[in-house]
Amino acid sequence: MIRYYVGVLLFVSLQQVKGQSRMDVNKQAATISTQVMVIRNKTMNTSGYLFNTGDGKTNFQKTGCAIQFTVGTTGFPANGENSYTHSSLVKKAVKVWRNGLLQKPNTQQGISIDNATGKIVFYPALVQSEKIYIEALEDAAFSL
Repeated sequence: MIRYYVGVLLFVSLQQVKGQSRMDVNKQAATISTQVMVIRNKTMNTSGYLFNTGDGKTNFQKTGCAIQFTVGTTGFPANGENSYTHSSLVKKAVKVWRNGLLQKPNTQQGISIDNATGKIVFYPALVQSEKIYIEALEDAAFSL
């Protein structure tokens, strides 16, 4: 009976050893700094962000662009103008901040966005030295 138990024990222990696989982790691949684990792999030079597409799958999405300017700066709208057009805003999900305040679609106090042309119309017109920040993301980032 003891031989039987020893035989079963050896068989089970050999199966566990056989089931283990080798994994090498070097110092550059995994680091822990300030309680955050950072894992580096072959995609470290890929631009964009990791987007969950569902069913446990992820892929990289483009991040879009950000435009920041002060009204009256050369190349940007001047005092009294009410529109700004940029090709990077075409077919993007656009958010606009005016002096740090998020602008909502409103023709009295806000903005109007034409995604087909990349044109933003400001209501009321822009005033000298206002700070404008525009963020344009790929539409896929907002789809559910």
